[in-house]
Order: sequence, then structure tokens, then C-alpha cells
Amino acid sequence: MSLEIQKENNKWRFRLLNGRNNYIRELAYCYDILNADFYIVEEGDYDTGFDMFFSSIHLDHLLNPQEVYEKGLKLIQMINGASYLIHEDYSDVTIIGLENLYNSNNEAQNVRKSINNFVFDIDFTKANFENERQRSNSIIFLIEQAKQDPFLLNLLYCLGVATDFKTLFQVWDLFCDNRGEKATTKHFTEMGVPVDEITGFKKTANNFSALGTAARHGPILNAPKIEPISLEEAHKLISKLARIEIKERYNWDLPLIKSKTISADDLFD
Repeated sequence: MSLEIQKENNKWRFRLLNGRNNYIRELAYCYDILNADFYIVEEGDYDTGFDMFFSSIHLDHLLNPQEVYEKGLKLIQMINGASYLIHEDYSDVTIIGLENLYNSNNEAQNVRKSINNFVFDIDFTKANFENERQRSNSIIFLIEQAKQDPFLLNLLYCLGVATDFKTLFQVWDLFCDNRGEKATTKHFTEMGVPVDEITGFKKTANNFSALGTAARHGPILNAPKIEPISLEEAHKLISKLARIEIKERYNWDLPLIKSKTISADDLFD
């Protein structure tokens, strides 16, 4: 896919940060450029090196480069959230970001590389089109479904920045939004999730004595001491719960990229 085609069909494009990994390279070659929510291209040569560039039809109607950059970050956050879900081990997830923004004349734009408004405010109806949902690529399928499902959109958006207990608890709140907290806990335990895992996560996330300023709440007088779970355990739990929800909503076992971690047992099979 050439850069010339990209310039012809999209008004804005971004150079990707940490874009050269396997799932991003796969996205670069599996999406129809003329009928896509976003696409990624690889451009360069062996002498100067290769870079990945990101564009989205949902940004083309915008005129302000700063607004384009901030909304582009939110789209990338959704892609990062989808990547979170398809990896068995969170430590294997490569968080991609945006570097320079260019207009259709390949002119770099002077923008502040941050977000002021953290509410997801991209209007997908501005560039609506029919597109067959492709389960052959998990990230594409999740993004396309999220355009019509507020639950999934919020799930991907939250998981895209799920780096600590505070943001992971936002995902738990999302699970509880329809059923209520007690019913949600009961539901997941009926699906085979040990109640102690859920209870341990909630107690740890809310305990200032265990997490300090990384906790959801401040110091509470006479708060009980607990045995906190690790952040790695919290990631595994939330990922497991999210995959259960997706299975129930779409009757789809989301493909999983296995962990790269090698255990001692693997060495002596």
C-alpha cells in the first residue's frame, strides 16, 4: 500500500510510535483502504528504515490540527485496548502512540501531544459506511463492533490506558453498570471465576494502606489490613472477565496471543 494512495484518500496522517510490531504490521496489510475506519501503512526503504503511518476516515472532516491529534489519540487508545484483550500476558502488549501529524501535503503540524478532554467524543456517523465484519482480524472486528455497542467502546477505551488499579477498577465499574455490583460478582462466579479473586481485587484497589496514592480512595480511619494482590494478578482477572463478557455478547471466543514468558517447566518437558 503506497503513501501516494494514502495521501489521496485521507486528509490527515500520523507517524506511529512503537508501531513496528507484529499485530500492527498485520493491520497494515489486511484492511480495505477505501472502506475502513482506519488504516496503517508501512513506508520507507532498507537504507533509511521503515515507519508506520496511521490515518482514519473519522478524522478527515476536522479542520483544527490540535483536535485531529487529540481524537487520533483516542482512536489509538481503542486499538491499544483491543490489543490488551488479545494478549494473554499484559507485559507482552506494545502500547502504540502518535508522533508527528501531517496534512495531505505532507506538512508537519505544530500540535500539543496530549489530551485536554478525556471523554470519548468521536462521532462515527460522520463517515458511516457498510463494511463486512472480519473476524479474521480480532482488532478490526472489535473496533467495528464498538462503533455500535457503547459497552464495548468504553471497554476498549478504558483498557487502552489500563495501567494501574484505578483504571482497572473503571473496567470493573463498567461490568457492574447494568447488573449492579452484587449481581455482577454472582454472575462471574457462576461462570467459574473464584469469588476470592474478585474480592481480592476490589479490596486491594480501594485500600490506601496497600497501594498508597495508587488506590482509588484516600486514607480511611481504622481500615482493615489486607493481603493485596499484585497488579499482574489484577490485569489477568480483568482481562478474563472482559473476555467472558465478549463471549456472552457475541458468542465469540476471542483468539489469544499466548505469553512469551518461558517457565522452568517448559524447559524440562
